[in-house]
Amino acid sequence: MSLLERRRSPRFPFHTSAHIVIGNIEHNGTVVDLSASGVLIRAAEELDCRLGEPCELNLLIGNLPGQVIFRGVVVSQRRQLLGIEFRNVEVAARLALEKVIEMNLGVPQLLDRDMPALLRQLHDCEAMKAGVI
Repeated sequence: MSLLERRRSPRFPFHTSAHIVIGNIEHNGTVVDLSASGVLIRAAEELDCRLGEPCELNLLIGNLPGQVIFRGVVVSQRRQLLGIEFRNVEVAARLALEKVIEMNLGVPQLLDRDMPALLRQLHDCEAMKAGVI
């Protein structure tokens, strides 16, 4: 199954400063894209971390005062790119995230889209057009 098929939440480009703590090591970077379930970060330096390693992420989001803190785990890492899946998101952080996503997607209901189901529907439509189904 491809990464796109596994992804449950739509991602969108979102650029802001990020401060990441993995273990006891602090890193700085920039958000590349964001979803309801995670974030892709471009770190300022090449990272060496393990998949599944817990981390803390501090983001500056919009015009909210201070930073929003997320906890998560590393789900992908390649050179300076770091994929983090959010875990146990606190209420304030979830509300801030939903506000940013809503502003970027335009419709709050789009948060509930199931990407694998949408991809299956698209595949079925294309198969029907080709006469396979």
